Amino acid sequence: ANFDDFNAGSNKHITVSLSDTILPNVNNNYQLFTIHDKANVFQALLKATFTGLTKVYNAVTDGQTTYTISGIIDGDIIDISNIYTSNFYDINVEDNKLMFINYVNLIGDNYFNYVIDASGYAYGQIIQKQLIPNFYQLGKVYDRNQYAPIAYNLSGFFPIDIGHIDISFVWVATYRDYNVNIGIPIDISNIIIWGDKVVINNYYIISTSTISGIISKRYLYTTGIDKNYDRKVIANVSISNIVGDDVIGYFANFDDFNAGSNKHITVSLSDTILPN
Repeated sequence: ANFDDFNAGSNKHITVSLSDTILPNVNNNYQLFTIHDKANVFQALLKATFTGLTKVYNAVTDGQTTYTISGIIDGDIIDISNIYTSNFYDINVEDNKLMFINYVNLIGDNYFNYVIDASGYAYGQIIQKQLIPNFYQLGKVYDRNQYAPIAYNLSGFFPIDIGHIDISFVWVATYRDYNVNIGIPIDISNIIIWGDKVVINNYYIISTSTISGIISKRYLYTTGIDKNYDRKVIANVSISNIVGDDVIGYFANFDDFNAGSNKHITVSLSDTILPN
């Protein structure tokens, strides 16, 4: 008995004939009332097994999967259309995370001979995205201290997370050298993400950074000290705005050695005591 073709279908025509290869004498006692009959050829069931791929957090549920198909009969070329979708059940970072597969459709020359579930599931992973703090120096006037004033802006986060994530102000920024200069390395440590617990779990941050900054010279203010005529131009001044225990060397001279009121004094700093 043979169908007219091998494709699936309902109420398909069958042609039947008797065979004399098994019991020749018995078959001679019979004849077919009709050599025509009908039956159904049901579609073969295919099974798709999906495997979720790892992605970096991107604030959407879209994911990617790979798949294998079992149940295809040798000689048939069958696949799944690339319109199928793979979505995590929510957007947040998680291991072994459930994914929903939808719009599974078959393609191929004989796709109509098969049936497959239009939906399925898989498990994948969403990993943390790097949050990047962009620090910049604000500079300062020499104060004999390694504290570095800095500011920052953040990049690497998504609009949906605005207002829910920041870095904590517990970070520490220090100049490697507190003396006046440009391009002084500033070491930043204890950089920690702060914000909504669920949101911050979707990001990671590098806890240290290094930038460079400047320390500007500090102004000193002088006041001339009166003296009695001694035929010398050497003058003495008092100096204010000195930091801590710094000792300042200076040269101070009147324009001439003659007695007079409110006489001009020229003051310059000396590097012979503490050069820096």
